[in-house]
Amino acid sequence: MPRNFQKFRGFTLVELLAVIFIIALLVTLLLGVIHLAQNKSRIAKTKADLAAISTALEQYHSDFKTYPGVSEPINTRTILAKALIGPGDHLDDGADGSGFRIPDASTNPPTFNPNSKKWEAYLSPEHFKVQQYSNGSWAILDYFGNPIRYYPKRRNLNPTTVNPSATPPTGLVGSGTMLCLFDYTDGEHPQLGSSQTQIDNHLVLSPETLAKYLGDDNANNTIDAGETFHLQSEYILASPGADGLFTLVSQDPKLNRSDDILNFDYK
Repeated sequence: MPRNFQKFRGFTLVELLAVIFIIALLVTLLLGVIHLAQNKSRIAKTKADLAAISTALEQYHSDFKTYPGVSEPINTRTILAKALIGPGDHLDDGADGSGFRIPDASTNPPTFNPNSKKWEAYLSPEHFKVQQYSNGSWAILDYFGNPIRYYPKRRNLNPTTVNPSATPPTGLVGSGTMLCLFDYTDGEHPQLGSSQTQIDNHLVLSPETLAKYLGDDNANNTIDAGETFHLQSEYILASPGADGLFTLVSQDPKLNRSDDILNFDYK
């Protein structure tokens, strides 16, 4: 045996703990990077879905000369999922699977003629995930598993009637449903329904929250000096993002931690 040979010495407890700590730190950093990449991917996919939904809404408008809404006589409770995908059965929307028929509004409840025209889905039911809730309503889900909210402009509402001193499109959002330019009852939280009277900003976009998104920072129903109207669209599409909460947009960019995803840029 060579004289310079030394017997192998094992790691000490401190050295083992140091190695374990370094490995754990590297795994944590790696998981953080993976989580961040997954979130970015979900955000990008959700934005792409909002663009596809916008295209589908325009196709719907081309066919029916209006946008979907609970107040429309075309199809009762035609909020987003029911209007663009129609995932219910023939008792719910006149057609099994995707698509829908126009109900006979003269009957109560409305009935469906099985021989009438079947309107096919405006969105691919294979691509868009939908969920039904206990009250029978449906929602299109984003890539975080949250319902996508939809807020169309109120029908036949002249913004000047909301704020007589304002001119379109400056009349925005009032304190109640009947004063909203954008109808948040059509974008109701599917688990609560439009009968919910106490609005929770974490569940739906309240009029005040909509005002912030649209640029009316002080929610006084008018675009004042220093404010900018953010949206010219006929509707708002909104995903609450990874945290599942709709957050008021802060006037101070340093305080703006909102991860909400909309069909317009509010930042």
